[in-house]
Amino acid sequence: NEKMVEVFEQILQIWWGEAPLNVSGKFNSFTTEASYYPEIGQGIAPKPVQKPHPPVVVTAVTPASHGITLAAERGWQPISCQYVHPHWIATHLPKYLEGLRNTGLPEDPTGYRVAKLIFVADDEATAARYGKSEDGPYGFYLSNLMKKLSRGPKFGVFSAYPDQPREQITLAQSLDQQVIAGTVDSVTEQLLALREQIGPFGTLYYTGIDWADEALGRRSMQLMAEQVLPKLNAAIKDEEAEIAAKVAAGA
Repeated sequence: NEKMVEVFEQILQIWWGEAPLNVSGKFNSFTTEASYYPEIGQGIAPKPVQKPHPPVVVTAVTPASHGITLAAERGWQPISCQYVHPHWIATHLPKYLEGLRNTGLPEDPTGYRVAKLIFVADDEATAARYGKSEDGPYGFYLSNLMKKLSRGPKFGVFSAYPDQPREQITLAQSLDQQVIAGTVDSVTEQLLALREQIGPFGTLYYTGIDWADEALGRRSMQLMAEQVLPKLNAAIKDEEAEIAAKVAAGA
């Protein structure tokens, strides 16, 4: 977390500072004095068009991460990563609201974002074959990711419950519990259940997965945009209005 904050503060120095730059920190220091060549534009960083800077979005992976609180305190917007199990994602939103509270901002959950692995099909058989099978594109994605994370300390994000034994965490489990796949009605119900479990986040990201079948990949996105999202938004309309009213009232 400390490294993350330092790096972004150094990015701000690059954006706001004047060349040649001399930036120092606990973890990283650099200078552009030797390479500064203004006649050809070398060593000069363009200034952001958006003021004071573009929106900053950071990925949230670790359960109950204090980094989420630090991000919210600085006006950044976290995204819960698509491969993190929902019961861990449920620990993210409270940390985001904590950061808003620490800075005196309204505790508005709609600033929080969640990415998910989603596949929508015209029938359940296709959804299961393409979205839930170990030899499908979602299985390929999760298999590679699980192998990578198994070599480090974050493999537990795939666990179905806290302290699940490592040997019980399988690809089949991840496909079953971390991929939202099905027909329009099924996916809508699963997304509403996810929202009920983790809290009323504001933005849902449909994660891009390599297409093993272009027609199915495109159809999934079409069904998501044209049918799932309207149903989802209609179902949460009253709750969203209630949240907006509370935020406006400073509750």
